[in-house]
Amino acid sequence: MGNFWRVFLRVAITIVLAVFAALGFGADWWVRSVMGWWGTNPPEPTVTLLRIAGAAVGVACICAIAIPLIWAVFHPRRFSASFNFQRDVEAAVIQFNIRTGQQLPNRTTFAHIHVESVRRNVTACTGAIAALEKLDVQDRVMERLDGTCQLVWAPREHVQIQQIVAPNLPQDLDLFRTVEGINKLEVLSIGHPKSWLDFFVSPGRYRITVVVHGGNRTEIVRVIVNWRGRWDDFDAA
Repeated sequence: MGNFWRVFLRVAITIVLAVFAALGFGADWWVRSVMGWWGTNPPEPTVTLLRIAGAAVGVACICAIAIPLIWAVFHPRRFSASFNFQRDVEAAVIQFNIRTGQQLPNRTTFAHIHVESVRRNVTACTGAIAALEKLDVQDRVMERLDGTCQLVWAPREHVQIQQIVAPNLPQDLDLFRTVEGINKLEVLSIGHPKSWLDFFVSPGRYRITVVVHGGNRTEIVRVIVNWRGRWDDFDAA
């Protein structure tokens, strides 16, 4: 689910809760008005019960609206983790041998998870793949591999597992790569079993779940990859 739809859903839920709160607090008035249209009046005990029930519904809805806001104030978000294909995929990158400095014959495409500080330095920030899933055309899970395998911060040559993420200095986690001439999608977690590499052996629709932790907070990013079996033919969101 994209950021737009998350915001839209939150706004829609807030509006619905506000409407229910208004209806709850004014339950006795609404009942009197509706029954007044039919020329009758509800018994006073019924009105009292409706007033109590409506007030309970109203309070519950107001609490549901207020609690996330209060939580955000006293437990603020420290960083954001996200994936955007246009921003976080580096296509056809030229590679060099680290020891000799010679250019390698095959180019590589990298996909990253983007991590950005919201307020202040986020220390000991780490990322890991938590699950791999193969999906059908309706996004139902056909196969799944669970586990926790650490991701490395870019550039990969530094083998940096922990990172300080400072404001205005975002960092990237290496997620997966494809190599020219080797038609295989390869996750870039370390210590993963061979089954994780074999998982992408055939073209298909896959979902990679990434957990990023830092500053006593955790963010979860799910990246859906449409892998068509060629190193330069895939898209992700």
